[in-house]
Amino acid sequence: MTTCCEENPSGVIAATPRGKEFTFDELSARAKDRARDWWRESAGQDDWWQSTYEDAAEIGLEITEFDLDRSKYAKGKFTKDEMTVARLIIAGHGEKCPTYQTAIKFLAEAVLMDAASDGDGYYAEEENAVELQEGFLKSILENYADMLQAESEYLSSDEAAEEAIASMDYTFTEDGELC
Repeated sequence: MTTCCEENPSGVIAATPRGKEFTFDELSARAKDRARDWWRESAGQDDWWQSTYEDAAEIGLEITEFDLDRSKYAKGKFTKDEMTVARLIIAGHGEKCPTYQTAIKFLAEAVLMDAASDGDGYYAEEENAVELQEGFLKSILENYADMLQAESEYLSSDEAAEEAIASMDYTFTEDGELC
């Protein structure tokens, strides 16, 4: 009989006979649900948003907070000027990425606004320039809120749980409990 390992109250991990060990693929549908639930509830998803924060920092955006689902939002500020942020997005994000589309739109509007400025760089309506810059920040933050929402939903999905379980070679009891 194969044994599963279990931690006893003394803190010593001991092998105890609990039946055969199963890989995830060998489990029944009900046991797979239980294994996925275990993964979602307990497995290392701390700081899951960190890679998105790092991506934002690379383009000159500091995300300071966010919330998901019905109240979905992201708050933050640019750490570089808007033109630099837009150029970094275009250089680093793919054409299908919403941030890319937002950056293209901003740059097009900025070029048109620049063409309307006088020779000294003063805009006929300075508030339009400020509105454009603030709108760009708002749109980019909305793009990142969408990315964070999508990442959260993916990490909660059956697919993500199964990929993680498979990559770690976990074994389970017949009813889907981790060995």
